[in-house]
Amino acid sequence: MATSVDLIKEMSIVQGKTFEKLNLWFPGDVSLWTPRAQLRAKWHYKEVGSPPLIEFSFPALVYDDEANKTLVSPQLTAEQTEGLIPTKYQGEGKPDSNSAYVWDLELEDPGTGKVIGLDWGWVQVKPEATFV
Repeated sequence: MATSVDLIKEMSIVQGKTFEKLNLWFPGDVSLWTPRAQLRAKWHYKEVGSPPLIEFSFPALVYDDEANKTLVSPQLTAEQTEGLIPTKYQGEGKPDSNSAYVWDLELEDPGTGKVIGLDWGWVQVKPEATFV
């Protein structure tokens, strides 16, 4: 199994909306592994022991034996994204790196306890504009 996957380096989340955009395919059968993903404020992501702002949830991992790949889909509820502060912009749609969030994704082998850090990326949070 490969230990590095080319993931999305920047993603956007809409404040107060459900996030179910990512369908990530990993080589091999990791359907019994435990996925973990967290969202942190940029200014805390290197602090050891700093708590994450949000932990992503995952539906059951799905293995496609014909393609020899496993589907991993990190998700957030509307309640989880509601309290996120929108990202500031530098202009031209570019997020301000000082207000951006950071996320990461890893898989843990339940048999050996081995943890593979797959990737990380920047997250921009767009403000919610529609209120009911």
